[in-house]
Amino acid sequence: MAGNAGPSMVCEQGNITLQCPKLTETNYPSWSILVETVLRAHGLWKTKLHHKSDNLSTLPEDVLLQVAKYKNAEEVWESIRIRYLGTDWVQKARLQILRGDLERLKMKDNETVTPRFPDNYDYGLNN
Repeated sequence: MAGNAGPSMVCEQGNITLQCPKLTETNYPSWSILVETVLRAHGLWKTKLHHKSDNLSTLPEDVLLQVAKYKNAEEVWESIRIRYLGTDWVQKARLQILRGDLERLKMKDNETVTPRFPDNYDYGLNN
C-alpha cells in the first residue's frame, strides 16, 4: 500500500483476506480511495454489513463507536466521509476561506520585496 496511507491491516471478508490501510486523522482521502478500490476489486463494494468486526477493522476505535449504529456499508461510508471531509456545503465554505486567504497573500502591483537584512552586514561580497 502507499506509504502515506498509514499502517496497514489485514481484513477478513468471509474467506478472502484483504490488505487495507488503517484510517488516521490525516489520511482519509487516500484511505477512502484505497479501501474502495480493494473492495471493488474483490466484488465486495456493495456487500451488506453482516459482521461489523469483519468490515471495520481499519477504523480507529472512536470512529468505530461513531459508526456502530449504522446497518449498512453505505451509511457507514457516508458517516466517515462527513466526519473527515464535512458536508458538501462545509467543503465549499472551506474552499472559499482558503481562496480568500490566498488572495490576501498575493503581492499587490504597487508592493515590492524589501530585504530585511541589516545594512552593515557583510554578505561575503567584498572578498
